[in-house]
Amino acid sequence: MLASIVYCVRVLAVEKLLPAAERDEQTNKNRDRFLAERQKFLADRFFSLISEIISLLAYSKSVALAASNLGNAY
Repeated sequence: MLASIVYCVRVLAVEKLLPAAERDEQTNKNRDRFLAERQKFLADRFFSLISEIISLLAYSKSVALAASNLGNAY
């Protein structure tokens, strides 16, 4: 479930930063702004929402594996 949330957040962020309707008109300036925002909010680093969700995902997977609950780990 958390992996789905991570995917959805990333897809929504890309659409917000680089709208599909305006893809033909985008320039390198738009790309650079996207990369800066991606690094700030979507990368797996400390103090970001995505980082926290990914940490929870990894923790829940390790708990499931430790409890021999392999059906929920993959």
